[in-house]
Amino acid sequence: MNTVRVIRGLALTGLASLGLVAVTPAFAESQFSTAAAPTTASARLNFQVNIPRFLSFRVGPAGAGIEQVVFDVAAANVGNGTAVTRTGGLAVDVALRGNGGAINLTANTTGTSLTDLASGETIPFTQITTTTATGTITAPTLVENGVSAPVAVAPNVGARGTDRTATWSYVYENDTVVGAGQYNGQVQYTATMP
Repeated sequence: MNTVRVIRGLALTGLASLGLVAVTPAFAESQFSTAAAPTTASARLNFQVNIPRFLSFRVGPAGAGIEQVVFDVAAANVGNGTAVTRTGGLAVDVALRGNGGAINLTANTTGTSLTDLASGETIPFTQITTTTATGTITAPTLVENGVSAPVAVAPNVGARGTDRTATWSYVYENDTVVGAGQYNGQVQYTATMP
C-alpha cells in the first residue's frame, strides 16, 4: 500500500514539474555589468515585418464601374480608312501595382465581338487600336475572339515591386463599310504575376 502512494506521489510531482516548465516565461536577452567605468550593458531585439503578396490592376477611373469607350463615325467617313478617335478624346487611366516580380498583361475578347444587337452584324476587335498615351504600361494588342499575346511589365520599385500608371488611347480604324447600328463589345484585361 505504501508503495502505491509513493508511485502516485512521484507521478503527481512529475506532472506538476511538467506544468511549471510549460508555463515558464521566456526571458528577454539582458546583460548585467559591474565593471569599472565606463560601465555598459547591451541587449538585442529581433525585428520581423511580414508583407503579403499582392496585385492591384485598374483600367478606368478610380472608384467607377466599367468605363465606356465610344466612337462616333461621321456618315461621310464610314469605311473610308480614316481612323476615328474616341468621342471626347480622353484617354483611359491605368494603374498597376504588385510586389511579386514581373507582371504580364493580356486582353481577352473570347466569345465576343463588337456586335449590333438589332442586326447581329459584327465588327472585329482588330479594328480597335490601343496606344499608350502616357506612362509606362504598354497596352496589349486586341485580337478577335481570343486572348492577346502577353505584355511584360517589369518591376520599377526595387527588385520585385511595381507601381506604374499610364493612360491608353483608342482609335477605331474604320477600314470597312458596315451596316448602320450601335456595335457593342467588351474586353477583359488581366494582369498576372507568376
